[in-house]
Amino acid sequence: MDSQPSSLADILSALARGATVITSNQRAARTLRTLYTQHQQASGQHTWQSPSLLPWDAWTASLWQKLLQSGTEDRLLLNSIQEQHLWAEIIAADDTLATLRSTESLASLAAGAFTLLSRYGGRDQLKRAANTAETQAFANWADRFERRCRTASLLPPSQLEHELQLAIEKSHLKLTTEILLIGFESLTPAQTNLLHAFQHTGATVSLQDLQTTQPTTENLLTTAPTQQDELRAAAQWARRTLQQSPAARIAILAPSLDDDRTEIDRTFREILAPEQQDIANAAPAPYEFSLGSPLASLPMAAIAIELLRWTIQPLPIQRISSLLLSPYFGNTTAEQNIRAEFDAFILRQSKLLRPELSLRSVINELNKHPHLATTTALLAALQQSASDQGVASTRKQGYGEWMESIRELLRAAQWPGTRTLSSTEFQLRRKWESALDTVATLDFTGDRVPFTEALTALETSLRETRFAPQSHNAPVQIMGVLESAGSLFDAVWFLRGHDAAWPPRPRPHPLLPWQLQRKLSMPGADIAQSQQQARAIVQRIRHSAPQIIFSFAEQGADGPQRRSSLIAELGWPQQPAILEAPAPAIIETQLVPDTDPLPALPDRVLRGGESVLRLQAACGFRAFAERRLWATELDTIAIGLDASQWGNLVHDVIRRFWAEVKTQANLRALPEAARTTLLATCIHAALRHTPAPDTPWDEAYLETQQQRLRSLLSAWFEFELSRKPFAVNLSEKSFDDISVGPLRLGMRIDRVDQVEGGIVLIDYKTGRAGIPGWQGERPDDPQLPLYATFAASGQHLEAIAFARLRTGNQMKLEGYDAGNNAIPRPAKLKTATLDEQLDQWRNILIHLAEDFAAGITDVEPKQYPNTCKYCAQRLLCRLDVSTLQLLDDSEDEAEDTDG
Repeated sequence: MDSQPSSLADILSALARGATVITSNQRAARTLRTLYTQHQQASGQHTWQSPSLLPWDAWTASLWQKLLQSGTEDRLLLNSIQEQHLWAEIIAADDTLATLRSTESLASLAAGAFTLLSRYGGRDQLKRAANTAETQAFANWADRFERRCRTASLLPPSQLEHELQLAIEKSHLKLTTEILLIGFESLTPAQTNLLHAFQHTGATVSLQDLQTTQPTTENLLTTAPTQQDELRAAAQWARRTLQQSPAARIAILAPSLDDDRTEIDRTFREILAPEQQDIANAAPAPYEFSLGSPLASLPMAAIAIELLRWTIQPLPIQRISSLLLSPYFGNTTAEQNIRAEFDAFILRQSKLLRPELSLRSVINELNKHPHLATTTALLAALQQSASDQGVASTRKQGYGEWMESIRELLRAAQWPGTRTLSSTEFQLRRKWESALDTVATLDFTGDRVPFTEALTALETSLRETRFAPQSHNAPVQIMGVLESAGSLFDAVWFLRGHDAAWPPRPRPHPLLPWQLQRKLSMPGADIAQSQQQARAIVQRIRHSAPQIIFSFAEQGADGPQRRSSLIAELGWPQQPAILEAPAPAIIETQLVPDTDPLPALPDRVLRGGESVLRLQAACGFRAFAERRLWATELDTIAIGLDASQWGNLVHDVIRRFWAEVKTQANLRALPEAARTTLLATCIHAALRHTPAPDTPWDEAYLETQQQRLRSLLSAWFEFELSRKPFAVNLSEKSFDDISVGPLRLGMRIDRVDQVEGGIVLIDYKTGRAGIPGWQGERPDDPQLPLYATFAASGQHLEAIAFARLRTGNQMKLEGYDAGNNAIPRPAKLKTATLDEQLDQWRNILIHLAEDFAAGITDVEPKQYPNTCKYCAQRLLCRLDVSTLQLLDDSEDEAEDTDG
């Protein structure tokens, strides 16, 4: 069946005379229907018969429906989720093939393989051709699948064309009319056989190659330095084209649209619809994506799944945060603000072994905060509904019943929110309901399943269901290459025309014998065939608009790129892309005189202790933002104990140990077995303050931490025996109100030892620390100098030191002493005496305190950009973040060199 060139006028004329037009995709059918309506209106028609215009799958399904209505057939035509469900059941029952793939992914692969076999006539040859464990396993699955379908009177969609062909041959289905096929790059053998059967009944069948009749205005191959430049050039070209011809129909084609979608959307929004950078602007953009996104990836559906999952298992804190702050969870703006505060200052500061929480535990925490009563009531209603529906029990029921239970659960949680939904959100809600109805069709097997299985089926359906808002016929259509078949445009830009992206790499199906795939000319089995198909697509695109531009970037993420050989065959001129410089943004500025004094600090102890001075030393702006504006970042959550929790645990064990032992002499006199027993007791007592273990993982993790503590602290106490005699006077002592210049600070001293002649101040460090952090006018680590000059004033200081609690030769006391060797191998002082060093520190710290109190907020990092690398205030101070990337690159190079 040869393809015949055809114009849009020819197709519209065929529709008017009653021909059936079949398109290769939904988009082409929708576009032709719109154009036909416009054509009828332009012809002065007020009423007309709806054209027979359908995509292939909808057309064949309608023919099967006729057979059902006539009583000729009674088999159930499976939908995709029903078919995959059957495959999953068959695969799950087969324990002969060990595999790393999940049953769900294997079921999807098996369904795809069976579709290829059915449509390319290879079912009878599979057994003989299967020559590997995987292909033999699939052959067995296929046998069971077909037996299951025959027994239950089921019809897989991949066999629909063959069954329709048989019905025509038996005269059960008659269709004497004109059939036009639009936008088909090629036909499968099953499609060809069905069409030939129609021809034998007297129907006229023709394959039409839709081509533009407008004169060629531009054919060009253009290059851009980078992939981002390529996108910017395409968007700027689209804008210029629309400015010249506002009614133009423009197509942007991308071979891998799913991979590039986010970047394309960001670039085209910036250039074609900059006003929509304001999220409050709901006006339609001048561009739209033809292909939707998976329903599961959209926030509204994702929040619903999170709520449902939370009723049966704990969720990670990050996902709980997203849920609490989502507008789709019974929210008002005021309630969102309260929840945000709860998330930042309570939820994320909880002590956890694992960064996840159950629904019940969050409700218990919320009950402590009356101002969150609305949120508490919603979650309590969700929990009660879950109990009523029996989602966490052993209850089994049909998929349809579980879908109704899901509706009840979401109503209890006031999903998707209490506000009025936008048009897109309303459409998405309808798509969600459709997905629930689709999952309910799994009741065709009569299975009764637990809630977890029904929820998994829903998630699978959501991943495979794509959602796109109702088209507003935007002038710029962004689509995949295959989607453009059957459509005409005024201008086309083909992105990513480099050799790595086009033609697409052939991918033979992993469950089918390669020799069989090649023999039957299945897609992806033969490189030459794939290239020929790609070449035909290039030719089809070439004739789809008077203006065609192919483009590629000279530099990609993996290195230099070359133009595709198939595009080079066109012989079109190649030139650099036209890249316009971004228009300067017009920003209204307001001059505010910086003469008004800041409000005085309150006469009370400041939160933050020594960190106030440490931040002021690093950067005055950061100290102001974090300790006067409280613009702090959210705590990150990690599995197990984070560095701070581990350090506090070490501190607690040492405090408990010295509370019992008290002096070095007692430690020396303590038998080794007794010391080990005491240390184990102290570790056990300290771990009582950690969350109680809920799972075997928790218990194993805590046991590992106990072993780690025993190993580290046994070595530390052994090291303590090498010091001169001492007694531990204070351990983890808090000082609630210490005056440092104009500031009142709270602080805590890890340890004060009494030695001959005076005291030794010790600060435990389980991470990196060093004496250089004490030095300079802006010390990086002023904690011990602060203790020494203010908290310990009035006592003779013999030494000040870090206790470095790290394994191996890194375990030591590192610091200064007054000359009596109160600590082993003290560092050399930068001043003549320790007292002189204390005086110097006192002056430096008072100066920092005065700067903080005076509101010295200059953006002046101590060591740019290192000081700014982990600062959360970069958005406020407008730091040039590109320098941080340079810093990261240089550090990576240094690590490679050191290694």
